[in-house]
Amino acid sequence: MPAGPGTPIVNLCAAVRQGSGCVEDFFRHVRALDETGFQVGMITVVVDGTEIFDPALRNAAAGDSRLRIVLEGGPIATVETMAERSVGWARAANLALEASLDHPSDRTLWVEADLDFDADLVRRLLLAGGDIVAPRVHCDGRFYDTWGFRTKAGRRIRFDKQLLSLDRKDGLIELASVGSCLLFPTEILRRSVRLPGNYPDGLLVGFCLEASRRGYRVACAPEIIVRHPSEAWAKQLYSLSRVTVEGADGDESLQDIGAHSAAGPYAEFIAHPLRKLLRRRLLSARLGLLRYATYRFALTADQGLDIRVRLGGETASAPGFSRVYPLYPRRLRDDFAAIGQRLSLGLLKRFGRNP
Repeated sequence: MPAGPGTPIVNLCAAVRQGSGCVEDFFRHVRALDETGFQVGMITVVVDGTEIFDPALRNAAAGDSRLRIVLEGGPIATVETMAERSVGWARAANLALEASLDHPSDRTLWVEADLDFDADLVRRLLLAGGDIVAPRVHCDGRFYDTWGFRTKAGRRIRFDKQLLSLDRKDGLIELASVGSCLLFPTEILRRSVRLPGNYPDGLLVGFCLEASRRGYRVACAPEIIVRHPSEAWAKQLYSLSRVTVEGADGDESLQDIGAHSAAGPYAEFIAHPLRKLLRRRLLSARLGLLRYATYRFALTADQGLDIRVRLGGETASAPGFSRVYPLYPRRLRDDFAAIGQRLSLGLLKRFGRNP
C-alpha cells in the first residue's frame, strides 16, 4: 500500500543466525506490526553464511516482497575475545544498514531478531518523539541490556530503578547510548554513521556516541518495553565446568565448582567469574597474594568451559586450548572502582537515588 502524503516510512533492519530458531517468531512479529501512522518500507536481514539453508528464511523471503536478505559470507578468523567478536557483529549490522539505504525511508528501526515485541512498537516509538529512541529491554521482568544502556556520564545501567531514577524530559530519559532496539532518523545513516567494531565502546554504543557528536539526542522511552526470551539468555551462558590450577607444586583440579558461568565463550567474560571462583577456593587469591597468573580455555561438548590456570605465568602451550590470557595482576584501582560501584548501586537499590 503506497504511503499517503506525510506518512513516514520506516525501514527495519536485523541480523539473524540461520537455524537459531528465532526466525519464524521474528517475521511473525514484523508481519503483525500495526502500521497506523507509518508504513514499513524495506525489511533488511543479514544472515550468516554464503547461501540460505534455513527453511524459515526461505519461506519468509517467498512470502514478503519487502524482505531483502543479505548474506554475510564466510566466517572470520578464530574468535576468542569480545574485541574480535565485535568486529563480526559490527560488520553484519552495517551490511544490513547499508543495504537498507536502497529503499528511501524517514526512520530506521534496528531490532535484535530474538526480541519479543508488541504490534504497536514502532508506532509508540514514533509518538515518543526524540531522535534516537529506544524502549526498555527486559528479560524475566528485569532490565536486560546492561551493556548498551549508559547514563550521560557513561555509567552502565544495571537495573530498572537506576534507569527510572534519571531525569526525564518530555517523557524521555536522555542517555549516552542505548542498545538492542532503537528507532532513529535514516539521515544518520546517510551521514555515514555506522557501528564501530571496537569493544567495549563500539557497536550500538559507538553508533549512539557518534550520532550524539553530530547533534542527535539519544533517549529511552521508559513506558515502552520489549522482551528478551529467557531461554535465549540461558543459551548464552557457558558454565565453568572444569578448572585446573597449575603451579610449582603440581596441578590441582578444583572440585564442586558450583554455579559459576560466563556470559559467552570470550576471554573478557571468562576472567571475572574465574577470579571470583579462585577467591573462594584459593587462600592466596582471597588474600590478594597472587602476583601473576594466566589462563587458557577450551569449549566442552555440553556448552561448558575447560579452563587451565597457570600460577606464575605461562611456560608452555596447551594443545586444544585458546591463546593465553592474563588473569593477574589485577590493578588495585580496578578493585577499588568495583567496590565503589557496588556501594553506589547498593545505595540506589535501598534508597532509590541515582549514584
